[in-house]
Amino acid sequence: MVASLLKANELTHLLDYGCGSNTSLLKGLQKIKKELPHQFRYQAYDPGVPKYAESPVPAELVCCIDVLEH
Repeated sequence: MVASLLKANELTHLLDYGCGSNTSLLKGLQKIKKELPHQFRYQAYDPGVPKYAESPVPAELVCCIDVLEH
């Protein structure tokens, strides 16, 4: 679904809000990267994970997937 939104709207900046300690969304998107007609920036954010705790900047698409399982 995320890849479809990126592709259909030619979005160039994706924020994974609440990504947790892994970036499974990015891994999934990398598998289908060749299907996207353009490059996009992936930004991981999670206040509970020091590696990804820096305040995010506005993005064209914000996904909140990993955190929803909790």
